[in-house]
Amino acid sequence: MRRDTIVVEGNGNVVLRFKANNPGVWLFHCHIEWHIVSGLLATFVEAPLELQKTIELPASHLDNCKAGGLPFAGNAAGNKDNLLDLTGQNAPPPPLPAGFTTKGIVAFIISCIVGITGTLFVAWYGLSPREVSEHARDEASGDGEGDGTSATQQNGVRASEDEEERRSTDYLLGDGPKDIRVTEDDGMCSSISLEALAKLKSPFKEDGASTAGNSSQISDGAAALLLMRRSTATALGLSDQIIGKYMSAKAVGCRPDEMGISPALAIPALLGQLALTNADIDRWDIKEAFASQSIHCLRELGLEEAWEEELVNPDGGAISHGHSIGATGARMVSTLLHGLKGPTVG
Repeated sequence: MRRDTIVVEGNGNVVLRFKANNPGVWLFHCHIEWHIVSGLLATFVEAPLELQKTIELPASHLDNCKAGGLPFAGNAAGNKDNLLDLTGQNAPPPPLPAGFTTKGIVAFIISCIVGITGTLFVAWYGLSPREVSEHARDEASGDGEGDGTSATQQNGVRASEDEEERRSTDYLLGDGPKDIRVTEDDGMCSSISLEALAKLKSPFKEDGASTAGNSSQISDGAAALLLMRRSTATALGLSDQIIGKYMSAKAVGCRPDEMGISPALAIPALLGQLALTNADIDRWDIKEAFASQSIHCLRELGLEEAWEEELVNPDGGAISHGHSIGATGARMVSTLLHGLKGPTVG
């Protein structure tokens, strides 16, 4: 399977061509999701790789698409409600909705379902509540000591003075405005302890092991990636700004009730595709949802020793950073790239 990401400008259009020899079966294996981030972000599994063999794009396909001139303005692009408006200008973006939105409610329901899955992992894979709590504690403190300094705080995820000023905003709290300054990541409590984690109750199962303390919270966040050919970067004078080289990606399906274990399936497939082994990887940034899921993936991948050596999520994973909705993938890649030093592989 191949995962693609398409980004278009606000109020823009995107033309997608799907190809399958059996749509009735294929569509059940097609996952589509989108988020609004100054435009449309579509992430989907397009089609089995064997079906892609019949589609060949020229090396200059991006230039060709741009030269083709897909309509992005006015009625031609479907961006006007008033069919008599021939100005050719896009309609202004609608105001952001307030309160709970339909997508927010759906996300909440799905989060509950995923939470139940995280609870089941504990029983399915023979994990103990203490193991889950220790993993969350180590993730939060960055060094397993719970000394009050989180992994994200230890590794420089702080705002500069200029950034602090820009992030300073007046909020109306009570009878008057209060100045709030965001200077560092503040999602998970950094001075966490096993005793404190043990007091938390699971919302999914009585005496369940998955709690707010060992799960990824939903966080506000944003991330951006710029991917181009090296020759293009050189022509634009950006050679000194290159921080990494994209090699390949791999998507592997799993049972719906085991969706959290996907790293344990996709990573070996990707390494095999590139003829690499665990020993060739200098740093691992692996998706997390619950500590139970993360522990199982580490065991299946043979990365328990790498975890102890702080080679896995050394700057914090989703338990520390949280899920920045619509930005998690880019955030993880950015964290990985900035954490790699020299000729290293991650």
